[in-house]
Amino acid sequence: MTIFLFKVSRILFVGVSFFLLLSTTGCKPEKMADPKGALEVKATEYWKGRLLNKDYKAIYDMELNKSMIPYEEYLNLVKNAGQIVYLNIRIEDVSVEGEKGILLVKGKWQIPAVPEPVWSSIRDHWVVRDNQWKHVLRTKKKK
Repeated sequence: MTIFLFKVSRILFVGVSFFLLLSTTGCKPEKMADPKGALEVKATEYWKGRLLNKDYKAIYDMELNKSMIPYEEYLNLVKNAGQIVYLNIRIEDVSVEGEKGILLVKGKWQIPAVPEPVWSSIRDHWVVRDNQWKHVLRTKKKK
């Protein structure tokens, strides 16, 4: 009788484990509660990391196509050559449509030849992959 109960409990355990495995495999992660807010936070982290903190490894991990560009080549694209001193970054005008996001990045910077700091802006593109915002790096197209 004890062996019978052991076999039955073992079969039940395997069956329940298999069911749980099937029910959780392939499930999509929950959608972001606030995609616009999440994009603003992620973009702020990205641009401050890139221009103010120079944390290139952290921002490399936020790129959509990082598997298509080696890290050393990526550094050549994003690293500041040293002439521009970035003083402030802020994110404005965030818009989200489905899994795409566009925002306005404003930066305050200065170069030695210009006595006063200058504000300028760029449009920045992001997409959602695996429920995470990923930066779309703009590169010059080869001719």
